[in-house]
Amino acid sequence: MTLIQQLVKKGILDKGKATTLEFEIRETGKREEEVILERRLCDENFLFDLKSKNLKIPLKEIVTSEVPLETLGMIPEATAKYYQMIPLIRKDKTLEVGMVYPEDLKAQEALKFLARQGLFTYQVFLITLTTFSNLLK
Repeated sequence: MTLIQQLVKKGILDKGKATTLEFEIRETGKREEEVILERRLCDENFLFDLKSKNLKIPLKEIVTSEVPLETLGMIPEATAKYYQMIPLIRKDKTLEVGMVYPEDLKAQEALKFLARQGLFTYQVFLITLTTFSNLLK
């Protein structure tokens, strides 16, 4: 179920507005989350909580200062920006990775490649666009 459909189901969005949004997403190529947040239809944390439940991937809130700089270096900055994923915490050989779009197959493939190159396993967490932006700074 898409996020727009979930918002309709919860009564936050009417079906007419949902159809308009779905058309805009197809025409502009923007992601569903971007359009919903641009229109301020709901709070970012609420939206990503819905997405987390939908994808069955835990939503992770993280304080920027808690992420060690050496951990951030495990994924090249250009790759992190392009796929909107960022390393959060390394525990032994396992890297916790925050992703804005964990459902993106190309991002998943890139992460698998990086894991093979860096000899680590990974665990994916969903993060909000704001969290990603703050960590990238």
